[in-house]
Amino acid sequence: MNTLIINGNRLGHGGPLSEQIKIALQEIHHFFGDAYDARRAARENSAEWHKRTGEALAYARMTALLSMLEVVASESPDRETNRELKKQTRALIESEDL
Repeated sequence: MNTLIINGNRLGHGGPLSEQIKIALQEIHHFFGDAYDARRAARENSAEWHKRTGEALAYARMTALLSMLEVVASESPDRETNRELKKQTRALIESEDL
């Protein structure tokens, strides 16, 4: 099983899950900013530009997934809401629109 590690801390260890998700989201936003700045500095359509574009998309997807998890962790949704969140998460992962 894979574990998300942010700043040396394993997600799910050392505090409420919703608080750890907030911390992870802050870190991801920071990394996204770095990737976005590097992408803007790179020549368009260069290898670096494409690399940073992919990196930014990955951070955007991670943000969306963690945001959905944050809702689940804080609200204890009913089964129907859980099904809808799973559908949205699956569609997001499979999407190339981000």
